[in-house]
Amino acid sequence: MIVLENAGKIYKGDTYETHALNNVSLKINDGEFIAVKGRSGSGKSTLLNILGCMDKLTLGRYILDDINVSNLNPYKFDKLRKQKISFIFQRYELLNRYTVYENIELPLMVQRLSAKEKKSRISDIMERLEITNLKNKYPRQISGGEQQRVSIARAYVSGKKYLLADEPTGALDEKNTERIMEILRELHSDGRTIILVTHDNAVAEYAERILTISDGEIKPEL
Repeated sequence: MIVLENAGKIYKGDTYETHALNNVSLKINDGEFIAVKGRSGSGKSTLLNILGCMDKLTLGRYILDDINVSNLNPYKFDKLRKQKISFIFQRYELLNRYTVYENIELPLMVQRLSAKEKKSRISDIMERLEITNLKNKYPRQISGGEQQRVSIARAYVSGKKYLLADEPTGALDEKNTERIMEILRELHSDGRTIILVTHDNAVAEYAERILTISDGEIKPEL
């Protein structure tokens, strides 16, 4: 479970102070599919970075699975992220020198799994996402929609509890957007907690619950 209590994030410079999050409180239960929608600059990416343990709050508390993230030292902070959270990015973030199969395999390299178990996990998710035929290709050889499916497979195969998606369809056309969102909805049925940020109302509608953020504040749910 995720809990934010009176969360604030302030960026300070010599001549400015920006309040990216203002007194945000929310709870996300295990297994939920949440969409956070808002315009550019609304604070949605800052919120995702906080929830994904990529950044820390300035004010308030963040509780992740009963752990007070705000109190963790840098080592334990990084360790928590690596144990529990996978990311799906707008621009895929695949490594061009590795094949599709090798990109998906990357998060498993640090896990104590047998070669047989690794192969089984990778094969299963590639089959589900219909990218088995791409296994020996390199990212530059496949389409944007295919690259995003590979990115999702890489995030999912690690077995981490939380999948965080930052505008995962932002670089895709309508057809590929629908395909990616159907995939995320299907993977959610396995029990993963998915938190997605988007500016697209149609994309947000795939989620079970929609949160709207504006000027760093979560608006009341209807």
